[in-house]
Amino acid sequence: MKAQLALTAAIAALSVPVGAASPALASACQRYAATGQDTATAPAGPYVGVENVTIGSTSYSNVPAVTSILAPLTPEGDSGVLTTTTSHTISLPSGTITTLDNVHLIPTGIPGVYKLVSHLAINGGATGQIQLQGTVNFATLSAEGTFTGTVCGLS
Repeated sequence: MKAQLALTAAIAALSVPVGAASPALASACQRYAATGQDTATAPAGPYVGVENVTIGSTSYSNVPAVTSILAPLTPEGDSGVLTTTTSHTISLPSGTITTLDNVHLIPTGIPGVYKLVSHLAINGGATGQIQLQGTVNFATLSAEGTFTGTVCGLS
């Protein structure tokens, strides 16, 4: 009887999923939140600036960030919305992450100023997804925004 109980306990212990007991796996993905602003010297960029970033419970101030424009602005129908593809390089103290971004610029009614809505797929230094909402002003060659998402595998 004792042998059967011991065997049952051993089987039960082995059937617990590894991820549930592993703090390393549980913390592999973390919340990413940031605010950022950048400027350019030409409409085609790059836009260079800083982000104030929080990953999980760790915050970093004045993190260097560069936004590169990879494709020309393209009208999306007759709505005035413009689309493009960009990339971000965010130089965190723990490592650099890069993204490939699907960008929509929505007219605000102020000439040269657009609401920025972008989906950032992390493709280097980590994995994950980030959403960016902000404003781009082509008259002043400046942008600002708020980033929220999840980053995985960042050391």
